[in-house]
Amino acid sequence: MSCISQKTNRIILALAALMLIVSSTPNQAEARDPGMRQRVLANIAASKKFRQENKGAYAKWFRASKNGFRNWPKRPAPNRNPRTGPTNVPHNYVIRGGGSQPSVLVDKSERRLKRNIRRKAAKLRMKPNMKPWEKIDYLQKVIRQKVKHAGNELDVKKNPNKYNRFNKKMSSSGKLAQLGDYLKMHKVVCREMAHITQVALEDAGFKSRLVYGTIKKKGKIIGGHAWNEVYVDKKWQIVDTTNLKFNKTDPKVAANKGTKNGWIWQRDTYGPRVVPKEQYRQSGSHFWF
Repeated sequence: MSCISQKTNRIILALAALMLIVSSTPNQAEARDPGMRQRVLANIAASKKFRQENKGAYAKWFRASKNGFRNWPKRPAPNRNPRTGPTNVPHNYVIRGGGSQPSVLVDKSERRLKRNIRRKAAKLRMKPNMKPWEKIDYLQKVIRQKVKHAGNELDVKKNPNKYNRFNKKMSSSGKLAQLGDYLKMHKVVCREMAHITQVALEDAGFKSRLVYGTIKKKGKIIGGHAWNEVYVDKKWQIVDTTNLKFNKTDPKVAANKGTKNGWIWQRDTYGPRVVPKEQYRQSGSHFWF
């Protein structure tokens, strides 16, 4: 037993001496760069100092990793309120209904939406030579070819068209309509038009937002309206697929001074809002948000 221990001690001493000799003789890399060793040692010392200063965070991370990150604090959800700023809407969300209009589910993976709108919008990302407003004009042209405005009269008794009959049927049944249903019947109003435009603008790579509000003319409120705003040329500009003549208008100017036609766009004073699908619940014909 003593012989074996003596041999192992000799081997360990020989290896230590060899390592000392190797470490004392500069290798080829050190010969080319004499300051390399000092930089490596400085980096090691800096990393040790960082780990010591953040010891609590490292321990917290390892405890969470063992637990499968179940109690790990999640990153705060982005602000999805279209009233407050330049944020995109969720992938699946519900347009809250109001009056004779039912609540509408917007599913961006829906077949009709992808086939008719989203594929054409996504191709615009591959066309850097097109100017931003050329892309927007093209998208609006595509959308207006797919759907037509159903008119401002939403009362099915006064205007029993296909759009109003469908809305009455969905409202009375308490079920969610889908944005693809309106694409199928080719009839929309400003609400659905704005949401289709929002999906197309996002797919085309634009920074855009949904806007609900009212419109005035000669001091009188004409009614509720929905439109979009897009960030182009370092400023927000109105994109109104329902009324193309109001495109490229500065929202602040439209709200304070009005447009050339005497119309005034007032934001955030009317109408339903967007609700993420996860927060949406329904029971019969009653809805909670």
